Amino acid sequence: MRTRLICNCLRVAFLTALVATTVLSLMPNAYDPTPHLWDKIKHFAAFFLLAALFDQGWPKQPTPMSKFLLLALYGLLVECLQAFTPDRHFSLLDLAADAAGIATYAGAAVIIHSFAGGNAKTQSH
Repeated sequence: MRTRLICNCLRVAFLTALVATTVLSLMPNAYDPTPHLWDKIKHFAAFFLLAALFDQGWPKQPTPMSKFLLLALYGLLVECLQAFTPDRHFSLLDLAADAAGIATYAGAAVIIHSFAGGNAKTQSH
């Protein structure tokens, strides 16, 4: 059973990750703290984490599909904003990596939920 404290911690973690993702996505490439990692892996990992924290921090509202759609729209917004930065650009491949991270989390959540006997999300806060 998920307590209010756990939900609140997950919500703070989600908002922190959202701000960090935004800053890292828009900062100049010269300041990238992980230049050795392939860009698509960063997108995949960031959106997998965002999907997990969003879904688990707000277990009942909005619906999982709504949360995943909101994250995909956030990814689109970031890509559009990158078009206005000096050394970044809009990339459909980045959006695909974002969607793959979200979809992978969604699939993992369904599998985990089925192994947990359907009781993984019984309490909302």
